[in-house]
Amino acid sequence: MVAMKTAFDALPLVIGVVGHRDVPREAEGALRAQFASALAKLRQEHPFTPLLVLTALAAGADTLAAEEALQRGVDVMACLPVAAERYVQDFSPAERERFTKILQKCSKLTVAGKSGDVEDGYVAAASYIAYYSQILIAFWDGKPGRGPGGTSHAVAMRTMGVSNVQRSAIVPYVPDIGPVYHIVTPREGRPEPDGVFTIREIHPRRFSSDRRGERDFRAAIGRLDTYNRDIQRAARSHIESLTDLMKTTDEAANRLQHESVRFMRFVYTLGFIAGAAQIVELGPAGVAIKAGLLFVAFAFFVFARKNDYENRYQDYRALAEGLRVQQAWRCAGLHDRVVDASYLRMQQSELQWIRLALRAAALVFGGRELEGGQSPHHPECLGWIRGQWRYYYAAARREAKRDRLYKRVMVAATTLGIALSGAAGTALMITGGIHFGPLSWRGTPIPWVASHSELVTYLATVPMALAGLMALLIRSFSEHEAYGENARRYQRMFVVFDFALRRLHKIRNRGYAGDAAAVIGELGHEALTEHADWLILHRERPLSVIHG
Repeated sequence: MVAMKTAFDALPLVIGVVGHRDVPREAEGALRAQFASALAKLRQEHPFTPLLVLTALAAGADTLAAEEALQRGVDVMACLPVAAERYVQDFSPAERERFTKILQKCSKLTVAGKSGDVEDGYVAAASYIAYYSQILIAFWDGKPGRGPGGTSHAVAMRTMGVSNVQRSAIVPYVPDIGPVYHIVTPREGRPEPDGVFTIREIHPRRFSSDRRGERDFRAAIGRLDTYNRDIQRAARSHIESLTDLMKTTDEAANRLQHESVRFMRFVYTLGFIAGAAQIVELGPAGVAIKAGLLFVAFAFFVFARKNDYENRYQDYRALAEGLRVQQAWRCAGLHDRVVDASYLRMQQSELQWIRLALRAAALVFGGRELEGGQSPHHPECLGWIRGQWRYYYAAARREAKRDRLYKRVMVAATTLGIALSGAAGTALMITGGIHFGPLSWRGTPIPWVASHSELVTYLATVPMALAGLMALLIRSFSEHEAYGENARRYQRMFVVFDFALRRLHKIRNRGYAGDAAAVIGELGHEALTEHADWLILHRERPLSVIHG
């Protein structure tokens, strides 16, 4: 594998290319035109997302697609079955020349086959391309192939699912499967297939009655494009590593969190004002004022929901945490651990874009060499553990403090409202007496109460109603933020990271028995579980003024 020659400003849309080697020379123009059309359409639909073509650079369709992509300014990554020196032995002189020119312009190169056997290498390359592609473009005649490693095999893997490096999925979901753009391609010396040179989109079903696969995939790619737009605003320079991407994602999440909190405060404040206006008598203009306040409060609520500040912030935070774990595993030398295979697997709808993004990040940035080698005691790995240890310690205390504060404010507001209304009601009772059936008491007039009877009557009802409204909103906000639940979860994670730090110290410095890499692996899984739980908890409590 070679280092990136081109840095990205955002995560690319990975377009895998597979196809026949025996493409007639006279058909290349029409095939290139269809491929260019597909690229242009994807660029138009996803303006903030760069494209990356992933191909084995075989003779024929792979070559013409790579040439067309490079001509249109699209980066190309080569995934070769075997080392280039062995690969080109099966090429003609003209094919070898085209291959060499393309390879020199590729952004990145990886060799999928490890055994050195060409046939095994073709199978490995097809699996690699099908696994990492988000969209697979197949130059294919539509007929079954003669065995593994060919075009039809790659199409089958992309539509039915590729076993990931850790486990096989019983039911494949995005990003395990995805669409195939089938460019109907003729082959040398064979009859032209029906619909030659047309593009057919194949959207796989995840189960027999699935009708939402295409919609969910488009939604995931749409969210990736929105994410790319947001990180391009946050990025100060090109992204060249997982660490760069993680920091940029964190910056975008922090900005959106600020916006989310700001609008949430507006919504809750306006909600209280609008609710209070319904209780308080505002004179002749009261109806217009009340209607106006309700409209403004609702407008702020709709604006915040439409811009999706809260979900975007939460998603980016979850993605950043996944990138942290992936980087820690890389630093520890855990090459067989990939975050997208262990993260949010139960969330198979709009949140799948996070797994899709993590897989693209691993492809583009995951192969860079690390300074100082790879070890469970790598500085970046230990820095992640110490940073999370400090974060969870502070976060647990902060969330518990906020939980106590809001509970006290809620009790204080309720107590004050009841006290004011109770005092006013008592004063009215003392002044007016009690007349209820046989129970009768003339009372003792209080001059000030008698002369301000309307005000005292008002105070006997309104403060308690306002206090109830305020307590309800405070409770709703506190439940939305989940302060108490967060405090308990963060306290547990602090204990987990504290134990891991002490365990690693004993293994390294005191000669204790144990596998330091296994500690890092398990710690990563604990972190991913906590992050997923946090995301789902907050996703289930969307921005609203009152929660059921």
